[in-house]
Amino acid sequence: MISFVYLSYRPGGFDLLASSLEDEPRDGWELVVVDDFPGRVGRGEATRFLLDKGIPLSWHGGSKEKSRPETKGGLANAMNTGALNARGD
Repeated sequence: MISFVYLSYRPGGFDLLASSLEDEPRDGWELVVVDDFPGRVGRGEATRFLLDKGIPLSWHGGSKEKSRPETKGGLANAMNTGALNARGD
């Protein structure tokens, strides 16, 4: 299985993501979304949108708590969160 990890912290973009993936075969891959846009994960609309399009979404959530909170930025932390939640290669 292949895991695609999508990192997001800006509004929008899920329509483009879904349209890019919705015609792909549903087996052999999964989508992991690390979403740090405030409140979006809790509302659940983006999750429902991807699932309604038939995307094999295995996880959608925010970044894990940083192990070193004093560091700036969060890209590496978001990537690590995606790797922790991926089931595939």
